[in-house]
Amino acid sequence: MNKQVKNRVLEAFIDEFLIRLREVAADPAMKKRPDLEAIVYQDIKILEQTDNLDKLAPKMFQQISSRYIEEPANFPKSLIELYYWARVETNKYDAVAWSDVQAGTNWLEK
Repeated sequence: MNKQVKNRVLEAFIDEFLIRLREVAADPAMKKRPDLEAIVYQDIKILEQTDNLDKLAPKMFQQISSRYIEEPANFPKSLIELYYWARVETNKYDAVAWSDVQAGTNWLEK
């Protein structure tokens, strides 16, 4: 897989992540938990501005899991589904990004 293909794969994943975040934000169940709604909107804004999933994902995972432990009542199912989907998919994202480094294409193209 060359660098252009990898970049397209990574960009497509970030786009899919944004789509899913927006779907969670639109979930009516989020209105019952304004604290979670604020996290999701903040994450959408960060991802739209920076495309930096490497920094966003761990922060998001920590915030969601700690909020769930603190107050599991009225926790939106859509956010739980996003959490588990993102946990699996970010590993794939990291693997594609890391394969670029391992293959040396970053250094060869400079």
